[in-house]
Amino acid sequence: MFAGLFKRHHKMCKALPCSRVHRWLGLTVLIMILITGLSYVVTVNAVATQGYQIKTLQGQLADLKEVNKKMEVASANLQSLKTIAESLPKDGFITVERLEYLAANPAEVGVAVK
Repeated sequence: MFAGLFKRHHKMCKALPCSRVHRWLGLTVLIMILITGLSYVVTVNAVATQGYQIKTLQGQLADLKEVNKKMEVASANLQSLKTIAESLPKDGFITVERLEYLAANPAEVGVAVK
């Protein structure tokens, strides 16, 4: 296998001056190494950036979950009967001391009177 490569290299050296062939091959290999290295750096940078973004978003998600729990507790507290009963006098409502129900005939229509 390697013998074929050496023969081919020897034929190329006969056709062109050997220094030009080596210079051309060396330049080609150098360019390929630079392209490979650059693509590696770009890929690693992209993956690291995405990892950082994911970590940041996970932190924000945890914070928002905590805020959501606190808001659910506050909502339940504000909807409790005790809180509503305490806030009624502040809003101008009064407590009923005596309650009377009126019996009405089904044929009659009720009218609100001021």
